[in-house]
Amino acid sequence: MAARKKTVPIPVTEPTVQQASPEEMQKEIDALKQKVADKPALTDIIQPPIVPVNPLMEKIRMPGQTYQIPSQGIFYTNGEIASDVTNGEVHVYPMTTIDEIVIRTPDKLFSGDAIRDVFKRCIPAVLKPTELFAKDVDFLMVCLRQVSYGENFEVIHTHDCPDAQPHDYTIKMNQFIKNTKQLDPTSIKSKFSVILDNGQMVNLHPIQYRDVLSLMQVFEEEITPTKQQDRMVTTLTGIVSDVDGITNKEFIKEWLIGIPVLLAKQLSKAIDATTDWGPDFTVKTKCQDCGKPTELNVPMNPVSFFT
Repeated sequence: MAARKKTVPIPVTEPTVQQASPEEMQKEIDALKQKVADKPALTDIIQPPIVPVNPLMEKIRMPGQTYQIPSQGIFYTNGEIASDVTNGEVHVYPMTTIDEIVIRTPDKLFSGDAIRDVFKRCIPAVLKPTELFAKDVDFLMVCLRQVSYGENFEVIHTHDCPDAQPHDYTIKMNQFIKNTKQLDPTSIKSKFSVILDNGQMVNLHPIQYRDVLSLMQVFEEEITPTKQQDRMVTTLTGIVSDVDGITNKEFIKEWLIGIPVLLAKQLSKAIDATTDWGPDFTVKTKCQDCGKPTELNVPMNPVSFFT
């Protein structure tokens, strides 16, 4: 029988822990506190830097004024104006010197950039200026001039009386605003629809400012008669909402090109009937030479209107 081996126990030596003195422990605690203090607070990390307020700006910031556009925003359903606009009421702020330069620049005017840039800063509730109706834009131009330059507008006019001389006439801007005719919501269906003699139903909407820009470019640029005709037909296509319920713009454009003369005249008369709203820029006054009644036609060209 084999002898059993004796198991020799291995002695276990417990590690000796050197206990720190109270002074050393306090030093470690103070060091940890300093590390925490040196770290930036969470609020310091996420807060944006403070931008100093320019005290000079307070005395030149003008409040502006709220106006109701003549269309009352009835047709605007594609984000042309801000969603919080009610009854077509928008706030108009005065122009700055930069705005004045921009709105008088011919290239920017014909491209539409002038209206887009200035309206963005001065009428922020208007999101798509060139897609507004032209009469709304004309009205807002009057409002913009009133809040920027004041009430008076000078027009040079020469009457057709014998020996008439050119004279300065002062017009009150508020006269245009008060005499602006609002679009009647109850007459939209009858005013903007026409049944042609061939039985086709045509629904219309007011001309947009971008269409006016297109027409301005037609008369300013040296382009071929064919291209002029194409642009004018494109403008008419924009005014026609649908024909017999068909809204395809290419179909409508082809239809306008091929429409007989008599039907075209009927359509043109119907389009003219949709323009009896908005501001009227004809002012009645008396000639300074003969004293007889005369009419002043105020130019809506921004180069002269914003002077």
